[in-house]
Amino acid sequence: MTVCRRLSKISGEYKFQIRVIVTNTNEEIIDWLKKTIGMGFTRKSTWENYSAKWKPIHRYEVDSHKARELLAEIIPYLIIKKELAKMVLEFPTRNGGLERTIEEYEKQLNEFSKISSLNQRGVIGPAFIE
Repeated sequence: MTVCRRLSKISGEYKFQIRVIVTNTNEEIIDWLKKTIGMGFTRKSTWENYSAKWKPIHRYEVDSHKARELLAEIIPYLIIKKELAKMVLEFPTRNGGLERTIEEYEKQLNEFSKISSLNQRGVIGPAFIE
C-alpha cells in the first residue's frame, strides 16, 4: 500500500492517489485475490532488461476510493504493514473536488514523504521500532 503522486502539467502541483499493490510470481494467487475481493485489476510484467531466469511478475492493484475501502476492511488482519495502512488511511484527500489550500497541499506532501520512507526496502515499520 502506498500513496502515489503525479505532477500536473497544468497546475505544476502533485496529484495524489492511494494504491494497494500485491505482487507475486504465482498468477493463481493474484487471480484469486481479484476474484475474492471483487475490485481492482491484474496485470503481468516481465523483466525485459534482466536475467532470463527471472519469473514474470503478476500484480493485483486497487486505486483511490476502492483502495481506501479495501484497507479499511483488511487492517485488522495486518501485522507488519498495519501502521503504514493507518497512515495511508489517514492521508488527507480533497473534499468534493474543492481546491485545496496551501496548508492542505503541504500536509499532503509531508504525509507522502513519511509514507514513502516507510515503503523503502529494508525499512522496518514503526510497529517494530523500539
